Amino acid sequence: MIGFKSFLTEAPLAAKSIDRNPIYGKNIAKQIETGTPFELNAGGTVLLKKDSNTIKAFQQNVNVPTEVETTDGKMIKVSSLKKTESIKGAGTKLSNRGDVAEGILATAIFMKFAGMPMNEKTLNNILTKKLKLKKDLTATSSDTPSDDLVLYVNLADNHFASLTNPSEDFVTLRSDLVKSSLEYAGAKNVNRYAKFFQSNQKHDKVKIVADGLGGQRDTKADLYVEWTTAHPVTGEDTTRNLNLNISLKVGTVKQFGQVSGSKFVNQQALWDTFGVSISEVKSGYNKLLDESKVADAVVLSYRTAYNNIKKGFAGKLEDLTPILRLFKAIKNHATLGDNIELVQLDKGSFKKFKFNMTDTAMKKLAQDHKFTVSWKMSNGKTQLPTVTINMDNVPFLSIRSKVDSNNKDGSFYVRNLIEKQKGFAQFYKIK
Repeated sequence: MIGFKSFLTEAPLAAKSIDRNPIYGKNIAKQIETGTPFELNAGGTVLLKKDSNTIKAFQQNVNVPTEVETTDGKMIKVSSLKKTESIKGAGTKLSNRGDVAEGILATAIFMKFAGMPMNEKTLNNILTKKLKLKKDLTATSSDTPSDDLVLYVNLADNHFASLTNPSEDFVTLRSDLVKSSLEYAGAKNVNRYAKFFQSNQKHDKVKIVADGLGGQRDTKADLYVEWTTAHPVTGEDTTRNLNLNISLKVGTVKQFGQVSGSKFVNQQALWDTFGVSISEVKSGYNKLLDESKVADAVVLSYRTAYNNIKKGFAGKLEDLTPILRLFKAIKNHATLGDNIELVQLDKGSFKKFKFNMTDTAMKKLAQDHKFTVSWKMSNGKTQLPTVTINMDNVPFLSIRSKVDSNNKDGSFYVRNLIEKQKGFAQFYKIK
C-alpha cells in the first residue's frame, strides 16, 4: 500500500528552486566542500566533485548548473538530488517574501535619503540591529540645513521576525531582495528626490512608511513617503505625500488587480470596470448559484463578457470606446485613482510600471494596434475560465478566475485576477 505521505512530493531541486531559495545553493556548496554525501531521489547517495566553479555558482546563486559532476566522473542532474533538510535548512524560510520586501525597500529608501552608504552591509545592519516594530527609526542627513529622516515599518510579527532575523541563513534568504531594493533606491525617481532634499536649503522631515498591517482597502500603496516642510508664505509645517506611492510585487507575479467573490454583484463589479455588461445573464447566473453550480455560474459570466468584448473589438474602426475602456480599467485596477507605480523586485534587480498614460496617448495606442480577445478553460478538478486581451496577436492582459478556498459542501470562494501579460510591459514599463 502506498502511504499518503508519498503523494506530498516537493518540487524538484532545480535552478528555479535555488533561485527562489538561495539558502539551498549555500548548503549544497557547503556539502560539496565538506565532502558530505548527497541523497538521491531514486535512492542511495552520491559524492560530488569539489569543483571551485561549481561551488562558487551555488554560493553566489549565479549561473547555477543543471548538471553536476560526481567524484567518479559521471554527470548527474541537480534535480536528481533529494531536497533534504540539510539542503533546505530545517525551519529556515521567509514567512512571506512580499511582506519582508516591503520592509527592505523602505529601509533602502531611508538610507538613500539619509546619505548612508548604499550597500548590503549597511542595510542588514539596520534590519538586524536598529529596526524596531511599529517604532520610528530616525536619522539626520549631513547636508546644511540638515534633514530629519524617519523610517516606520509595521508588519505582522512573523513577517517582522523574518525581516530582522540576524542569522546568516536569513541574511542569505533576504539577499536578492536587498540587492533589488538597493538598485531601486539608487534609480532615477528616488535619486531625484534625494538630490532635491540635499540642495533645497530647507529643513525637511521625510518619513518612509511600510505599513503592511494598516493597508487600507482604498489604496494600492504598500509603501509611501511623507514630506513635511515649512510653507514658503506662512512658515507653518505642511505635509504631503511624494510621488513615491509604491505597489510592491516580488518575483514574476503577474497580478496587479483583483475582484473577489462569486456572487453576481461581484462578477458584475468586475466586468463593469471594463465597460462590459453581463446583466443579461443575471437570472441564469443566480439560478446556477442556487443549485451550487458555482463553476458553471462563473463560466457563464466570463463567456458572456468574452462575447461582448469580442463584439466591441469587432465594431467600426473609428469606434475606439471598448479599447479606451480597457486602458482606463487597467489604470483603475492598478492605482485605484492614486498616483501609483508598480515596482517588481526580482533576481537582484527591479522593474517599474507607471500608469500615467494620457487620454491622447490611449487613443493613439487604440488606433495604432489591433486588439482581439481569446478564451481558455483551466485544467484540473474545477475548471475555470480565463479571458485574455491580445494586442497584435500578443497576449496583453488577462482576467482569470481562481478558486480561493473550498467549503465542506463542495462550494468555493472565487477570486478574479487581473494579470499583465507579455505585451503589457511595452506600454507601461519604465526602464
